[in-house]
Amino acid sequence: MNNTNTNTEPKAVKVFRKNGVTIEEMSNGSIRASQILNNEMIVEESAGGTILNKYKLGVEGIVKINLDGKGCWEIISTNDDGYGEGSLFVENMEVVDFDGAFDLPNNIKKILKTLGYALNW
Repeated sequence: MNNTNTNTEPKAVKVFRKNGVTIEEMSNGSIRASQILNNEMIVEESAGGTILNKYKLGVEGIVKINLDGKGCWEIISTNDDGYGEGSLFVENMEVVDFDGAFDLPNNIKKILKTLGYALNW
């Protein structure tokens, strides 16, 4: 029987908190940061217009950024009534582009600012 671990998922090698954000430096050099905010107002866009939802139990915001400057963001309602995601593109500690929403959710912006990224749009 071969006991070799074939799991290639990166593992957290350093974990710390800053401004309420949990930051994980991963074994492949990428960063994963997350924060749960209670009563976060999320603006959801639809073809028929903008809808405001207030998730009562909170929303977890997650940001992942790879060494090549490509990353993603996610918002997950802690009571399973909402989800959103999109891509992030960073250069020289500045978010230069994103997709998945007209504007990034507030908790994602807070995480990015905590990580030191400029949001100059």
